[in-house]
Amino acid sequence: MDKDKIDNYRAAIAQELMTLFHEGENSLTEAEALQRTLVLTDEELADGIDWNTPEDVARLILESGL
Repeated sequence: MDKDKIDNYRAAIAQELMTLFHEGENSLTEAEALQRTLVLTDEELADGIDWNTPEDVARLILESGL
């Protein structure tokens, strides 16, 4: 899988994290959101990129408390 595609997917997940987190009372910085995406390896992201939207992955990260 193309590293740029994975990096763009990770950035889109981080953006969704900031959006979803902002719906609550707190907010995340871009750096904090990107840090949360690092719980998933590039290989894990590549495995799910065709089936999971960035919003799906962001919700999973938030719901799991990762």
